[in-house]
Amino acid sequence: MIKIEDFSLAWRWISSSHGDFSKATLNKLNPLSEDQARALALPWIVFCDHWDDFCYSSNDDINLYLT
Repeated sequence: MIKIEDFSLAWRWISSSHGDFSKATLNKLNPLSEDQARALALPWIVFCDHWDDFCYSSNDDINLYLT
């Protein structure tokens, strides 16, 4: 896993102009390799609470697989 501070997209969650997540929430985010991500998902409650910080209608694709 990658430390959130070292993740290339961390600005989306640590920037006050975007997400500005609390330390408690940031500690729940664990950037993964593509293979790791395929085997594991973000905690659903974090996604629900901050869905608009994960889904940018203009340039990102998102696939949700609910189980």
